[in-house]
Amino acid sequence: MMGLTRVGGTPWFVAAVLAAGTVAAPNLQAQEVELPVDSTETRERPFSVSLGLRLELMGVASPGASVGMTLTPGRGLWFSAEYLAQMVRWRVQYDPHTRRDHVHFGRLVAGVGTGDGPILFVFYERGSATIKTHPESWRGRTYDMSGIGLGAGYTARRVTATLDLSIGGANRSSGSLYASLGASLRFRLF
Repeated sequence: MMGLTRVGGTPWFVAAVLAAGTVAAPNLQAQEVELPVDSTETRERPFSVSLGLRLELMGVASPGASVGMTLTPGRGLWFSAEYLAQMVRWRVQYDPHTRRDHVHFGRLVAGVGTGDGPILFVFYERGSATIKTHPESWRGRTYDMSGIGLGAGYTARRVTATLDLSIGGANRSSGSLYASLGASLRFRLF
């Protein structure tokens, strides 16, 4: 017979090895291979940095930019510290000049909603502004401002689009209220 050749001295050696393998095989366990992680998946990281562009919608539409650091402790909560440089422009009735101030302020933000999907947030902002145009005698003068606000947005992968509204006080001319409505687009760097 061709199938039974002499290995190890007798054909029974092959039969014994096969029998031992049959008895031991049910108790053997293989290590599962982990599938490679898709790099396009969005995973929550506890800390991130983002850059953004903001358009001030009150008055004459005006550009701005921001940088922010976000801490995500979990359970859908996040906290952020942001620096915002914003131009603010507006017109006064019966006056051909457009007023312009440059505003620099920080924001402390608390929000809910992480990963892809909708977000809601509240914030406190404080900063200073410089008068850049009309009236000419005030040009270069600075003033302080602080306020509170709320916003909503949507995150898709690394990009977040938001709309925010804030109100507060500014001492531009003997103390006055200000309101701000802005749309932002932020990109998470890491």
